[in-house]
Amino acid sequence: MGDQKSNKKGIFAGIFVGLICALLITSFYFFISSPRYMLLRLGWAITHHDSDTFLVLVDVDRIVDDQSELFLNLMVKEISPLPLPFLKIQIGAPTKDALKTLVKQKVREELMNSQKEFLPSSFALLTGAIKQKGNNALVTFKTDSNPLKIGLFKTENQGWRVVSIDPQDLKNLLIKSG
Repeated sequence: MGDQKSNKKGIFAGIFVGLICALLITSFYFFISSPRYMLLRLGWAITHHDSDTFLVLVDVDRIVDDQSELFLNLMVKEISPLPLPFLKIQIGAPTKDALKTLVKQKVREELMNSQKEFLPSSFALLTGAIKQKGNNALVTFKTDSNPLKIGLFKTENQGWRVVSIDPQDLKNLLIKSG
């Protein structure tokens, strides 16, 4: 009789441990597939000067495609006081490809720079307010100087990636970075 009670206790203990393990595995899976985990990885990349991870998590090509006029305006200001529309510069594929290469090079340089006050801290990245709708998310960070709004998109093979930055926030970041 006592042997049967200990068997039942063992079965209940095994079921309980199994449920706890299943809960932990499920929670871990949901966390690593969340925008918050991507922000954690992005913060790690910034903190550890890991430009390769940063460039995997940030779709520079897409951001440059969307904001190429802003990038060119900031570059042209250094050589001409005239605004880009006045100069009638055609932004074609070769120009965008060159811009993408320049931006990636600048990202690598800035991440190697230990004086990177213009980038949000790892803590600020984790405290961002996330509004998620399906495979899209909008993250707003409250930084010391200016808010920063970024758009995320979840792909099947790469997970969450930064695909857009608010144009004014991007301009502020670029100006602060020099």
